[in-house]
Amino acid sequence: MDHALVLAGGLGERLWPLSRKQAKTKESVNIASMTMLELTVKRLSQWVDKKRIWIVSSREVPTYGCRLIREPTRKNTAAAVAWGLSVIHGLDPNAFVGIFPVDHLISPFETVLLAINEAKETNNLIALGIEAKEPSKQYGYILPQKSDKKVKKVERFLEKPLDPQTLLNKGYLINSGIYMGPARKILAEIGLFLPKHFQAAKSHDRSLFARLRPVSLDKGVMEHTKRLFCLPLEVEWEDIGTWSNFLKHAGEKGQSVKHNSPRSMVYAKDSLVVLSGVEDVVVVENDGIVLVMKKQAEKDMADVVDKVRQKYPGYA
Repeated sequence: MDHALVLAGGLGERLWPLSRKQAKTKESVNIASMTMLELTVKRLSQWVDKKRIWIVSSREVPTYGCRLIREPTRKNTAAAVAWGLSVIHGLDPNAFVGIFPVDHLISPFETVLLAINEAKETNNLIALGIEAKEPSKQYGYILPQKSDKKVKKVERFLEKPLDPQTLLNKGYLINSGIYMGPARKILAEIGLFLPKHFQAAKSHDRSLFARLRPVSLDKGVMEHTKRLFCLPLEVEWEDIGTWSNFLKHAGEKGQSVKHNSPRSMVYAKDSLVVLSGVEDVVVVENDGIVLVMKKQAEKDMADVVDKVRQKYPGYA
């Protein structure tokens, strides 16, 4: 049967400090009066019954009528997917699973639903590739082999390149982070490249899971596998896991004054924020924490939060 696995367990470091450990995370991030998790569930329920939508998280989150898989601790997406797939595969050995990040916007979503049906017919491991209109250093890229077939073998996988425009000119697609295929085949690839992750998930060994090396599914598996295919999609797609993208869709918040500060954005919970003579800056004020950064520095947020965690762990 068909199943959807929703990745909702990360702390959302790119949206720190709104997503800091002591606060709510993705479920508190609202678009059009709906949380991103709620919106994701609503869209996926067009494909499968909510009883077969699985939300994997290291903590309690709203399920909106779906089923929650609690991973023992946060160890990035490779571990989350392995843990979630092991549960689904244990209940349904013939499961076909779509893996969906919770912080992506896709329009029209009906295109994704059609792609799911096309992917199922191949019985392969499929990545959805986005035909990008603009280059971005924030995303990974995949190069499909030249073929008349709609589903193409992936020739190369590059994570966050320095010169994305050149890649687009060569026919690369943005990796959407959405993967699908038979659960057993995805688990087999995890077992091949991340055997400890596979073993921890298969045995449901929580202590082994806690010792796993944190690594993304992209880095740990998809960059290395020779069994990955891609399905190009022409859709409006955006990862709203960065402050500028989030505020673009959700709107700025709070009181602010901007003087000669073009393309700057503000999220303020309690304080008045005044900007003068700066450009392309994001300012976030939340629960006694102030973040000021250039938009081009958003890719470094994980490093920034790590430094905060080392010096002021209570604020990370």
